[in-house]
Amino acid sequence: MKSLLLLLLLPLLACGHEHPLTDHEHDPQFKYPEMLNFAYIVDIDPPLTGEIPPKRGVLTKNVTPGGREVQRVTINFSKEFEDLTITDIRDPAGYRTTRVDSRGYTIKHDIYSYINQARLTTDCSDPEHTGYIAVRLDWDTGSARLLYRCPDAEWW
Repeated sequence: MKSLLLLLLLPLLACGHEHPLTDHEHDPQFKYPEMLNFAYIVDIDPPLTGEIPPKRGVLTKNVTPGGREVQRVTINFSKEFEDLTITDIRDPAGYRTTRVDSRGYTIKHDIYSYINQARLTTDCSDPEHTGYIAVRLDWDTGSARLLYRCPDAEWW
């Protein structure tokens, strides 16, 4: 039994530096996250902030190619995702949110430039806009909840 334990500890002793049990530096799965075999969110612009869930974000202005000002959320994924669905949700506080329908989002995959993203678009200047959007994203390997307010709206 002692020799088996020594065999298990040998790779740690051969490393040449301190090696706490929680150190994943030598595990390629943690050092190179692109080796993970599932799609996950890498970046959201504008970012979500807050100490406790649900984290929330503030929409920012973007200009469309036609010159119209809209508010957009860009979600970048680690790799190509499948079966993305975007569902409007009500905020737990019960505030009314503006619906983001199929015209309000785009999905982009580009294998040559490694772009895998979804974009949500809304128009805060629309008189029918409530000032808030809340959606749930579901894809083949994950899900996320996004809550945003227009720049002039106050959090509830």
